[in-house]
Amino acid sequence: MIPIQFVLDTYISKGKSLYVKEDYYIKFVPEVNNTSYNWRLSIDTLSFLVEPETKIFIALDAYCPTTYWLIEDLKIPLINQRVAIRFNVDFDSNGIGIRTKDFRLQYIACPDKSIVLIRLLKTKISQYVQFADSLIAGLDYENNLVEIFIYNIDIK
Repeated sequence: MIPIQFVLDTYISKGKSLYVKEDYYIKFVPEVNNTSYNWRLSIDTLSFLVEPETKIFIALDAYCPTTYWLIEDLKIPLINQRVAIRFNVDFDSNGIGIRTKDFRLQYIACPDKSIVLIRLLKTKISQYVQFADSLIAGLDYENNLVEIFIYNIDIK
């Protein structure tokens, strides 16, 4: 599981989402690109970049060729709140997040690919929170991250 905690909304990561066709990467790129943020939590082909001291989300990238995407009608869910998220997991001395479960990610896109859903687990969602520009997290009843909606995607 990937437990998270909420932090003040002043920390919400500002940036943009894009899909780079030639590299097969979907990314959330922060407005302020600080290379000192080198801690990461990886789940299969999805990686979260976090601020080392606070473990607060900064950026995201995922290797995902569109040939593996399921196509479904998607709508952006209604959010309960806008908050930054802190990953409540341990990190090793190299800044690599340690998780207790392996995940098999599922990528789902709407037909025009303007919205992509990355599903970590298929489970009941208790709430949706916006944790960055164009990123919404679906959380279970114990505040574990179970899915991410990425929208307003710029396709390059």
